[in-house]
Amino acid sequence: MERIDRYASPDNVERAWADMLLGLRKYLTGDNLMGQRIIAKALDLARRLGDRDAFWSAAMYFAHYGSAPQHTQERIRLVEELVVNSPVRPKGFLSGQANAMMSGVFLGSV
Repeated sequence: MERIDRYASPDNVERAWADMLLGLRKYLTGDNLMGQRIIAKALDLARRLGDRDAFWSAAMYFAHYGSAPQHTQERIRLVEELVVNSPVRPKGFLSGQANAMMSGVFLGSV
């Protein structure tokens, strides 16, 4: 993981993917707060870059790992952005991820 962090240049899609993986690692090793922060950083970068795959994947991680009740409003805003305001739309596999994520947000399982 350290190599991923070291080799991913700032402000490009590789950095967004690296941050998603690093955030996921933090979650899986018990550092939930740092994991959420890193994934939020990846989401913001993917949004700025307009990379559809990175944006939707980061959104899925953000919604899934931010599933505590105190994050409900953040998740709802994110889904609204994905559905209503986003200039990028998923295709293929990512469309399925988005549908699963949105269903979970509104049904309370995400």
